[in-house]
Amino acid sequence: MSLFEYLCDSCGSMFDVELETAETDAPVECPLCHSHDTQVIPTLSSVYGYSHSATSGCGGEDSEFR
Repeated sequence: MSLFEYLCDSCGSMFDVELETAETDAPVECPLCHSHDTQVIPTLSSVYGYSHSATSGCGGEDSEFR
């Protein structure tokens, strides 16, 4: 399961939905106005849980990003 952020084009509400990756093509209902006119917003939260190493952190000595 992954967390996806959605934007409702009808009312402008932003909300999170936990879905299987295969389910992201299905329409998602806005919890505020119940419209299905919604779209996925690409965010870092959609890759939640991914880690290269449990001991490496952002910008540490063993980081490849400098």
